Amino acid sequence: MNLQSKALLIIAATLLGQIALLLVASQTLFLESFRLTEEAAVRKDLVTVRRALAQHVASLEMVAGDWAMRDDAAAFLQNRNPAYAERQLHERTFANLRLNWVVLLQPSRKIAHAGGYDLIVGRTTPVPEPVLQRLRDARVTPEWGAPTDSVSG
Repeated sequence: MNLQSKALLIIAATLLGQIALLLVASQTLFLESFRLTEEAAVRKDLVTVRRALAQHVASLEMVAGDWAMRDDAAAFLQNRNPAYAERQLHERTFANLRLNWVVLLQPSRKIAHAGGYDLIVGRTTPVPEPVLQRLRDARVTPEWGAPTDSVSG
């Protein structure tokens, strides 16, 4: 191998080494930068979602509080008059409030009414039995003292 070939081979190897080093360094820097940028965007989106959920829970809490203070709702929990459910818990109620389930519990934690609605299809559905069982078994409500006691979340 002559001197010119050796020099060309050394230059080519050096150039390839520099390209490889530059590629590794740039990928490490850029990938880390993109990862950090993406992580920041996801964190911002999570804050937005949490705020939206909190607003929705607050809105539902106001509606539930309004219903709880009504005389006809209290009467329904005592005597389970089906006319109340037909008047107040129809498909339009579910759609307007963007609810999938409404479960009304008596102070004894017995289920007075359980209704479901598929918001995507737009039709009534039953509340899944595991959900009802969890409501029956778990302590999801506080010990009620005053008529104005509530829990949300």
